[in-house]
Amino acid sequence: MARTMSGHGASWSVIGIAGWLRIYLPYHPIPLAERWAHRRPLGRMVIRWVTLVLLPYAVVPAINAAVALPAFAVWYHTVRFQGRIPEGELAVDVGLTVVFSIIAFVFGHRHGLRLIHRRRDRLIAYLGHPELGYRPRRCSGV
Repeated sequence: MARTMSGHGASWSVIGIAGWLRIYLPYHPIPLAERWAHRRPLGRMVIRWVTLVLLPYAVVPAINAAVALPAFAVWYHTVRFQGRIPEGELAVDVGLTVVFSIIAFVFGHRHGLRLIHRRRDRLIAYLGHPELGYRPRRCSGV
């Protein structure tokens, strides 16, 4: 149960860092029927849309693993994944995960704000015009 609690602590760290995806790869919510109607030439729009849909499923577990890695390293070096975890060591593992989660959360949000500030003009130009969502050649700079 404590490992699950530790995993939930790691999940908070994802919020700040995973938000970078929407800054680097902004998109307009376009109905699927409209995306399908503008799928030709097959390529850029479909690949971009599939990437935006599937990329979080790769990024979020990777961030969670990176945040929980110190706790697993301590666990491995103390009991080598065998037997019960001593209560004191469990508290250290959970504490490490919480500390790294807070660091990742704060760092992720602060860096996200810096990214928004740096990309402000491009984001406004792209997100201010929903029609650019299905004309990918015009938004190549974003």
